[in-house]
Amino acid sequence: MAALQGVQDRIEALRNLAFTDMTNATFVQNLMVNPANGSDFAKTKPTEVVTIKAYNTAAKSVSGIGIQISRPAGTNVTPSIAGSLPSPTVVLVNVTYQWSMLGGRSGSEQTETVISSGTKK
Repeated sequence: MAALQGVQDRIEALRNLAFTDMTNATFVQNLMVNPANGSDFAKTKPTEVVTIKAYNTAAKSVSGIGIQISRPAGTNVTPSIAGSLPSPTVVLVNVTYQWSMLGGRSGSEQTETVISSGTKK
């Protein structure tokens, strides 16, 4: 449940940003210095990855490499950035948590959404 809440909290935080901030890798990296929420799980267990790619509405597919910001598990961490993003008007945003469970098994949770650069009212 904590992982589900974490990915939902992060996607909502991204959805609430100005579109230009959400598509700015450095801005998102600075946002991800802190866990998505204050739960012990979000602070210590998951590796969090946010991927933002340009979305082609006509083809209903992503185009280009996009950006990927990875936040390793831990309280005081520096997220890393890979890739680049042109100036899209629509993006596909994916948030993924991955962690190790008891017995060495791995767990993951993810969510994604399409966001447009339209104006907020």
